[in-house]
Amino acid sequence: MFDDSRKRRLIALGVGAGFVVIVMIVAIVNIAKPWRSGDPAVRKAVAAVSSTEDFTVSKPLVADGEWKLYWIDPVTKGACESAPAVMKGDRMVIGPGTDVPLDDFYKAGVPDKLVRYIFKDGVLWYGFETYGREHGRYILNYIKPAIQAMAMKLNIRLDRVSLDLNSIKDDANDPKGVNRTEISQFNFTINNNKTKYTLTATNFTTINKLTINIDDENGQTLFNKTFNAS
Repeated sequence: MFDDSRKRRLIALGVGAGFVVIVMIVAIVNIAKPWRSGDPAVRKAVAAVSSTEDFTVSKPLVADGEWKLYWIDPVTKGACESAPAVMKGDRMVIGPGTDVPLDDFYKAGVPDKLVRYIFKDGVLWYGFETYGREHGRYILNYIKPAIQAMAMKLNIRLDRVSLDLNSIKDDANDPKGVNRTEISQFNFTINNNKTKYTLTATNFTTINKLTINIDDENGQTLFNKTFNAS
């Protein structure tokens, strides 16, 4: 009888110890697989483009309404990029990827609050990268200083300049002749102000001269200067 009681105690202890071991194993597995954590919507979106689940998802680093910015890190080297991901609700709008152009954030409508987490310093030149790619990046070396000079004249501290990509108009005088003149025009706004400014760049290609003119909504000229564009 004593032996039977002892056996029952040993069996109970064995079952209890086995249960503890199972719990410990499950805990270790969960710790060893951090990809089990993180917002499910973010995980699903990232896994869909990276073809792996071997990554971690941070808590929201910045939020603005339904917009949230997360950071994605690989668990093992080379599994994916260590990069930001921007979500709008359950939809991934940007990322995960490094070196995402500023204009991608602009075109997607990502709020400044999130953009500033990545592009921390300087003026946010929204739309200008796209404009420079289509019209020659060299022209930005004249356009940006012109806008900065205009802002200084108006005592405006630049935080962001937004180029309306839908407002771009291009024309050419004597397009096949020797006296070719290229004219490009677009509207832009500064910071959160809705005032529209119009910039006109006139490129006299035969003499390598570039004239930048900026008018306000009333047609008043705020900046006009001709540069040597050689």
